Amino acid sequence: MRSKFVWILVGILFFVIVLPFNLHGLSFSGKVVLGTTLLMAIWWITDALPMGVTAMVPLVIFPLFGVMGAKEVSPPYADQDIFLFLGGLIIAESIQKWNLHKRIAVNIVNFLGSNPKTIILGFMIATWFLSMWMSNTATTLMMMPIGIAVLASFGEKLEKSRDMINFSKTLMLSIAYAATIGGVATLVGTPPNLVLAGMYQKLFNQQITFSQWFMIGFPVSIFTLAFAWLYMVTFGFPFKKLPKEKIKNVIREEKTNLGPMTYEEKVVSIVFALVAIGWITRGGITIGKVTIPGWADLFPYKKLITDATVAMFFALLLFFIPSKSVKDKYLLDWKDIKNIPWEVLFLFGGGFALAKAFKVSHLTHWVGHELAFITTLHPILLIFIVVVTLEIVTEFTSNTATTTIMLPILAGIAQISHINPLILLIPATLGASNAYMLPVATPPNAIIMGAGVVEIKDMAKAGIWLDLFAAITITLYLYFLPVLPSIAR
Repeated sequence: MRSKFVWILVGILFFVIVLPFNLHGLSFSGKVVLGTTLLMAIWWITDALPMGVTAMVPLVIFPLFGVMGAKEVSPPYADQDIFLFLGGLIIAESIQKWNLHKRIAVNIVNFLGSNPKTIILGFMIATWFLSMWMSNTATTLMMMPIGIAVLASFGEKLEKSRDMINFSKTLMLSIAYAATIGGVATLVGTPPNLVLAGMYQKLFNQQITFSQWFMIGFPVSIFTLAFAWLYMVTFGFPFKKLPKEKIKNVIREEKTNLGPMTYEEKVVSIVFALVAIGWITRGGITIGKVTIPGWADLFPYKKLITDATVAMFFALLLFFIPSKSVKDKYLLDWKDIKNIPWEVLFLFGGGFALAKAFKVSHLTHWVGHELAFITTLHPILLIFIVVVTLEIVTEFTSNTATTTIMLPILAGIAQISHINPLILLIPATLGASNAYMLPVATPPNAIIMGAGVVEIKDMAKAGIWLDLFAAITITLYLYFLPVLPSIAR
């Protein structure tokens, strides 16, 4: 309690110190926004206050110091990207409520699990796929007990066999890493992706759609997942002699316990598929020189339809479809969504408010002038440095808070240097989502540490190679492939 109070004071002190400084070319409003950013960064990093509480600071400071009025600073807290994430969370809640997520996971593991290495792959693919649509925290919490059930089936052999100890470490770490990797693939997979989309809209008045992000995040996610599996089963913690049938039996037992697919699971799976198809096909698909129109083109006001519209339509639909197994109930009711992480939604709002303030106060231009020298580096080196920097920072801090603070700064650098801002913003976002070395880096890492199977040194040993591979993959993919056509060669 005392240390948190100290950090609260430190944050306030940084805010106060910035105001009287004569920062050449920076207005008073710019200094207020800079001081607020420092204050919020300190409180987020040290966890001095709950993240959602810190995120609401702009609602007070900006009107009091004349940066923006309450009418201007409030709308970012109800941004469309927040409702995109909320819709995704509600749909994920229905998947968990009716146990569809476990059925998906167990069937994938059962299909691929013929030997220990492919069982690891099965766990990773199941975790990865679910994490594309659900919170990586929830995915890990769901997959970990299944993994522990497999390990528990060996009884005392877990203590005596080096192969079993290594298999246990590999399985637990693979679940954590796959949950993080899956979040990279889709716009709703992890909060930093939504932070990027929201800030890009605020700063440059341009959208990043679900399908546009999918073209970037999905390949990077696939490459990283493949490397993670190969590394973990080959070099990470090698294992050889294991009772294959015993492992397989545990998975089969889990599948048997699920029983036949219920009516509710079938309906939720249809809604789940439709929302994914709706996101991907809304704006049309371009194949070479041919563009297939999206379904939004059928509506006269297609420009008003966004991915948030799709998410909320199907999320609301779940409250209208009746359940067959529970009388007078629907697939979802209000109490089902009370555990949604509302704090993260406020965190988004605070980040978007900061981004708007950066633009209004011209702080982006000032920061860009001060740091524009880094854009003189070769583009491939610039991208690599941005990715690695964000990877390192997010090993110790919340990746959402990190991207919230860093993206407006990088946007300012890009504007002053007259380069496509996505050259910096996308590598930063991907870098912030790839942290594998420490328990504090991501919730999946922390959850797996709680299982008591993995030590910090084990996570660091495997994680450092995943960090490095992810940085190289992101750099090469963004530079050499036509994902960002405006990247200079």
